Amino acid sequence: MAEEKKEKRSWQIPKYGSPLAEVRTWCKQQVDDGIAYQEQEPGFEQLKESIRILSGYPDEALATKQRDLRYSKLRTNRLKRNLREMVNSLSEIRYIPGYHSNNPEVSGQAEVLNKRAQFWYFDQFVDLKIKKGVQWMAISPRGWLEIAYRRMPGERGRADIDIIAHSFADVVFTGMPESGDFQEAYTGTIIKDLPPYLAHSLWPDHQHMLIPDRETPTGFFEKVREKAKEIVSEVFTTSPEKATAKNPTVRLYYQFILDLSINRSGKTMKMGYEKKKKPDGTTEETKTPWSYEVPSLGTPILSGYDSGGVPVYKMATAEDARIFPGRRLVVFNDRAGDEALYDGPMWDWHGKIPLVKLSGDSWPFGDFSMVHDVSNIQETIDEIGRITHQMIRNRYNPSLKYNMRAVARNDAKSIRTDVTGQRIGYNGSEGSGDQVVTSLLPKEFYTLDSSVFEFVKNLTEQEDYQMGVRDISALGKMKSGASTDSLEKILELAGPIVKGISRDMERSMRDLADMFKFMVFQYDTTPTLLRIIGPDGITPENYDYKPGNLVPSHLPGENKDKPSVFTDQQRAKYMADHISFIIMPGTLHQITQTSQKLVFLQLWKMQYPLDPWTLGEVLQLGNVGKVPDGANTMIEKWMAWQKMKMEFTASLAAEAQQLTPGAEGGGESNTPGLGPGGGGKGSGGRPQSDQTSPKLQQKGDGRTVMRTSP
Repeated sequence: MAEEKKEKRSWQIPKYGSPLAEVRTWCKQQVDDGIAYQEQEPGFEQLKESIRILSGYPDEALATKQRDLRYSKLRTNRLKRNLREMVNSLSEIRYIPGYHSNNPEVSGQAEVLNKRAQFWYFDQFVDLKIKKGVQWMAISPRGWLEIAYRRMPGERGRADIDIIAHSFADVVFTGMPESGDFQEAYTGTIIKDLPPYLAHSLWPDHQHMLIPDRETPTGFFEKVREKAKEIVSEVFTTSPEKATAKNPTVRLYYQFILDLSINRSGKTMKMGYEKKKKPDGTTEETKTPWSYEVPSLGTPILSGYDSGGVPVYKMATAEDARIFPGRRLVVFNDRAGDEALYDGPMWDWHGKIPLVKLSGDSWPFGDFSMVHDVSNIQETIDEIGRITHQMIRNRYNPSLKYNMRAVARNDAKSIRTDVTGQRIGYNGSEGSGDQVVTSLLPKEFYTLDSSVFEFVKNLTEQEDYQMGVRDISALGKMKSGASTDSLEKILELAGPIVKGISRDMERSMRDLADMFKFMVFQYDTTPTLLRIIGPDGITPENYDYKPGNLVPSHLPGENKDKPSVFTDQQRAKYMADHISFIIMPGTLHQITQTSQKLVFLQLWKMQYPLDPWTLGEVLQLGNVGKVPDGANTMIEKWMAWQKMKMEFTASLAAEAQQLTPGAEGGGESNTPGLGPGGGGKGSGGRPQSDQTSPKLQQKGDGRTVMRTSP
C-alpha cells in the first residue's frame, strides 16, 4: 500500500492539506519537467535565433571578421519589416458584440455583456495588449495571453479585468494529452518575474520569502527570457519591459493543477476562505469571491423545497463532492526549502487555465514561429549584400602589390585609392610604370555578374512568399476600405495562410471572451455596470440579483421565498452556459465578411425579403432587438417585420388623425391647400401617403413596393 502511494506521488500532486514545503517541491519538479519537454520542441531554438536576427546581432564568426578585418556590416533585415507589417495587420482586431442567447431568461444579460465588453475593450486598449502576444507569436513558436482580474498598480489601486502577454518561455505544461489541448493538461504553469515592490504588494504576509533572485542571469534559459524582454521593444517599437540584472526581480510560479480529488472525510470542507488572526490570537475565516463549501461524498445535501416549502435532500454525488470544481492553484517562488505561498482553489470561476494560445504555424507535433522558414533566406540575402558592399569598397580601395625597390613600405601603407588628391613620391630609377604599384587581383574580380542580383531578387520574393506577405497586405487594404470594383480582387489575395492564422486567432478570442463573461459575473457589481454602461443598459433582472454582484439570487424553477440551494458559482455557471460568444469565420479581421456585407446591403436595397435582425447580425450592429416569437426562418422574420411595419404605420396614422382637427368625420380636409384626397386643391395632385393600410404592389419593371396611399 505504501508503495502504491509513493508511485502516485511521482505524477500526482500531494493531497490537499499536505505540508506546503512538500507541495512546493512537487510543483517545482513539474516546472523543471515542463521546461525539459519544451526544450525538445522543434521550434525551441528559434526564439534565440529570431532575437539575434531581428536585433541585427551577427554570429560569433561574422562578428570577429567585422571587428578584425573591417568586413562590411551591412544588413537589410527585410524580415523585420515583413514581421512588423504582419504583426500590425493581425493585431488590428475589431470589437465584435458576439454574446448571444436563445434563452429568453438570460437574453438581456447577453446585451449587458456586449456593452460591458465593448467598454472594456476600448478602455483597456485590449487590441494593443493582444498585439504583444502576436509579437511573441511572430518570433517564437507561440505567444500567450493571460486574462486576470487584478489591481492596476499605477492607477490608484483601481481593479479591472486585464490582459497580460507572455512569451513562449513563460508558460510550461506537464501531462499534455495527445490532442495537444493545453486546457486538458494536468498542470499548466505561468512563470512571472515581478519587481520586488509588486511581489510584496501581492503577498504582504510572505515578504520575507520574496527576495530578488534574478540579479544575475543563470543559464541559457534565463538569458533568453531576459534578453527577449529587453530587445523586443526595439524590434517592434513598443514600450520596454526589461528584466535584466540591473533591475532585480522576484520569480513566482502560478501553477494550475487538474486535481480531481473528492471529499471523503465525512465533514464539509471550507475552501478559499481567508484566514486572519484577530487581536486576541484566534483565527477568523473571511469569505472571498472564490470561497465555497464542499460536502462529503454520500452525505445529505439540500436539493430544493417541495410545494409546501419543506426542504428536500439528496445524497452528495462525486461531482458534488469534488474539492476543486475548477483547478487547484499553487503559487510558489524559486528558493529551495521555502513553502508554497498559496495552495487552494483557483480564484476565477471559469475553472480554466487563464490563458489563450496564439500560434502562426501550428502542427500536431509542435509549433513554429513566422521566422522559422525564412531566417536562412534573410541571412543569405544579408551575406550577398555584405559581399556586394565589400566588393564596391575594394574597387575604390583595392588590395595592392607594390615594387619594394620603388616604394618604401611606409609610403605603400599610406596609399588609399579611395582618397582623392594623394601624392606619393618614389625613386623612378628603381622602377617605372606598372612595375611600381599594381592591383593584387584583376579588376574582373570586383565586378558582379547580373545573375547575382537576379538571385537576390528571387530570394526576396521567396521570403515574402513563405511568410504570406501578399496575403497580409491584402488584409490591410481590405480594412482600409477598398472600392467595390477592387474588393473581389483583394479578397482573392487573402489566401489560405492569412485565413488560417485568422481562424486560429478567432478561436483564441472566443476562449478569451468565454473567460471574460465569468469574470464579469464574479467581480462586477450592479453599481459598476451603472457607472460603465449607464442605467439604460441595466436590465430589470440585474436588480433581482444578490446585492453586490450580478449573480442571480435564484435559478429558474426555484422558490424565491426560500434561499437558493445553489452556490453563487453554480448560478453564475448556469448563466454563462446559456450565453455563448459566437465569432463567424473571417469576422475577426473582416476577411470574408466585407463581401458578404455588400451582398446583404444590395439585397436590402433590392427589397429582397430580408429582415433587419438578419441584416444587423451580418453587419454586426449589435442590440438590434429581440426577434419576434415564432419567427425562425428568414422568411418568417421578414413576415414578422412587415407586420411590425404595418402596425407602426397604422398607429402613426391613428395619432395623426387625433392631432388633425376635423379629421374624424373623414370629410374635406381642413389643412390649407389640400383637397379631400390629400392632393393640392384644384391641382389633381397625388393623394397624401400613409392614409391606408400598407399593401404590396408590383411595378411594371418588376420592382415590389409598399403602397400606402388610396
